[in-house]
Amino acid sequence: MSPCSTKTPTKIEIWLIIVSTILLGVFVYSLRDLLLTPFWIFVFLLGVLFPFRSHQSVKHLMIVVGVIFSIWILKQLTGVLTPLILSFVIAYFFDPLIDRFERWRIPRTIGILIVSFFAVSILVLVVLFLIPSLLSELGQLLELVQSQYVPQLKKFVETNLLPLFSGYLKVEEIRSLLSTELPSRLQDILRKFVEGAWNITSGLTTVASQLLNLVLIPFFTFYLLRDYDRLREWFKEHIPESVRSDLVEFYHQANPILSLFLRGQLTVCFIVGILTIIGLYIAGIPFALILGLTAGILNIVPYVGLAVSLGLALLVGLFTPAPLISILKILLIFAIVQALEGTVISPRIMGKRLGLHPAIVVLSILVFSQFFGFIGLLLAVPIAALLKVVILMQWSKTLESANSKLP
Repeated sequence: MSPCSTKTPTKIEIWLIIVSTILLGVFVYSLRDLLLTPFWIFVFLLGVLFPFRSHQSVKHLMIVVGVIFSIWILKQLTGVLTPLILSFVIAYFFDPLIDRFERWRIPRTIGILIVSFFAVSILVLVVLFLIPSLLSELGQLLELVQSQYVPQLKKFVETNLLPLFSGYLKVEEIRSLLSTELPSRLQDILRKFVEGAWNITSGLTTVASQLLNLVLIPFFTFYLLRDYDRLREWFKEHIPESVRSDLVEFYHQANPILSLFLRGQLTVCFIVGILTIIGLYIAGIPFALILGLTAGILNIVPYVGLAVSLGLALLVGLFTPAPLISILKILLIFAIVQALEGTVISPRIMGKRLGLHPAIVVLSILVFSQFFGFIGLLLAVPIAALLKVVILMQWSKTLESANSKLP
């Protein structure tokens, strides 16, 4: 017999192999919940594809698998990364101020401590004075909705609207509906609104206490602010040379856009909210604090925010003792604030705008809010502006490539 020949397995060995294979299958099946996870699927795909990585199509497939796995990892680490991301946003917001302190020959660490002191002081003042006033106004508003606004709305419909349509509608049935159904319906809507607001508040509180560790955020923020410039240079040096120039160019074009949105727009919203509160308070409009804060917060969403905040203010003015005068005052206040915002506040704080056509702004708000909800509503404009930067960069490279091929 040749030394290279293999021994033929006996029947017992064949049965042992079959039984072992079946047991292995049963073992793998019993561990299916453990093995069929994104991590082990990623490891399996990587092990299968890695030997064929020299093929271009396999290389692209490995990149796709890596991107999908990275997204899954980021989702799993949301609770861990959230404080770090918030700290980075805060550091990005305050970095120009710390840089200005350095130009004034104030050490960076001292500048961070000064900014932290004022930030904590403002937060304490908000908790001690603003939130109690806000809760007080909210309680008064809820009480007035039940005790005055519902009866006034019923009276307005009966005395003003029903006579106009008396020839077309069954007035008595509508009056009966207003007397029995309207109060209960509005109170039910109000109850659901309060319950929803409370659920959101309690949910945010839970998230803040469990995920956004209030000790980790200041800790991360301090060190990110202290080493912000060095970290930026470190990332720049470790970017692969093949894409470094493109990414650096994108950063230089995208950074002003993010700065406009994060620093400029938030500052503008704060000023708009303060001016609206002062104007409504001087005009004697009820719930000036709630309406002004709403106007300031929603001002971050172009067009839609103004429409919603103005609509809420007009609705409150409609139920004042002199509704026509109140509505005129509200319209005048909002017009003055918007005029100041457009001609003085935004140009001085934000400089040039994001360079987006109003139709593109509205379309991006509709699209991103549809897919990503409230977060999409807030981030629609800066994301659209960043997409514009990417498209223009790619278009410029395409034109340069086409021009270089011309004789």
